[in-house]
Amino acid sequence: MIEHATTLVNSVNPFPFSFDTDTRSGKRPDRHNHDLTDLVTVLAARYPVVRQLAGDESFVGAASGFAFSQPPRKPGNFGDAFPQFLRSFGSSASIEYLADIAELELALSKARNASMQRSKRRIPSPSNEHEERITLHPSVSVVASRFPIVTIWQANQTPEGAMIYQWNAEAALVSAACGRVEIRRLPMGGAAFFRSLINGATIADAAKAGKSQSADFDSAANLAILSEARIAAKFTAIRAA
Repeated sequence: MIEHATTLVNSVNPFPFSFDTDTRSGKRPDRHNHDLTDLVTVLAARYPVVRQLAGDESFVGAASGFAFSQPPRKPGNFGDAFPQFLRSFGSSASIEYLADIAELELALSKARNASMQRSKRRIPSPSNEHEERITLHPSVSVVASRFPIVTIWQANQTPEGAMIYQWNAEAALVSAACGRVEIRRLPMGGAAFFRSLINGATIADAAKAGKSQSADFDSAANLAILSEARIAAKFTAIRAA
């Protein structure tokens, strides 16, 4: 694992694999008459940062291989399995790094699709009563990586890119509860805390999960993120039996 590195984040090594990328014939890769070039274009739109990091030639190769091996079965969800497809090529850092960025972009795509499912009620901020269970907005997800995926994604929103000097693990909270997709970098233990909430844990149990993940877990900081993101759809008090 690379602990410290200096790299231009929009100019890293391409995928360590290749496919036959000849799409000149416009052949249809499946029985549903999907054109290969169109499918590659769909993947490029869903995974723009992965494309930037890999370079066009390598990305088209990977996308073509995915389209041939996993053609669309349902309209609208083509490309959901692309991160797992990348992981199928091994566990080297170069593969995991790009696959983790793909996981983040997949979460962004799903959050956009769920952005219309908003609560019509005004939801209060979480209280200090930790024996509460929270129902989160359907757009919410957590993506954790041993790489600085949030920093890299943010840097690749501009053509110039940016220098990454410290390659530290990062976790992202992705949501679109207010109509637009938002990414928040989570503090230590935040990934376990928010994943527990997503799975229906009480605030108290989620805090325990955060502390189990990191001794530096800060309950107040994570509750502040929960309030700021406005992702809580409902609070349910847990009554003693």
